[in-house]
Amino acid sequence: MDQAAAVTLVITNAVFLVGFGWPLARHLSQRAAGTKRIIPWLIALLGIYFAECAAFSASMGTNVLSICLAVVWGLVFGHKLRTQRREKATKLSLCVSLYTCLPAVSFASILVLLALKGWPVLTVDGGRGFGIPGFVPWPMSTLLGFFLAVIASAVLFKTAITMGIVAVLLRRAKDQGEEQRATR
Repeated sequence: MDQAAAVTLVITNAVFLVGFGWPLARHLSQRAAGTKRIIPWLIALLGIYFAECAAFSASMGTNVLSICLAVVWGLVFGHKLRTQRREKATKLSLCVSLYTCLPAVSFASILVLLALKGWPVLTVDGGRGFGIPGFVPWPMSTLLGFFLAVIASAVLFKTAITMGIVAVLLRRAKDQGEEQRATR
């Protein structure tokens, strides 16, 4: 990756980190914890964001490690929010789940940079020149198709996995609570 792409990616991620992290930390501190202590939530979101960036980079555009982190976040969010009402916990975990997708979404900044540099983003030759293997079917063999597939798969799979695990943990917590009340 050339220096312009690296700088673009760092700037995009910094903007996403602050632009989405601060409001989300404020929202979580008020809604999930009922406090006005934003800093602990901001530190947690910072750690989540850096873990997601490392996983996305290490997966080299395949989202494998990033999607695996969705299991971790589902377990963490489901455990942390298990005492909340189901609707509230679902909304909060959806917000955080989408936040974990931002490093993958930031990948679109590279596509924009390539297009601005005159790279052919709609041709198979442009995709091959970027390093997309020849066996990848059209339209994913173009840069636009590849980038959209990587970003969309991250958002869809990560959100579905995280929300599914949270839903199961919330259901289990509710069932255990009802079971304990019934035995009293």
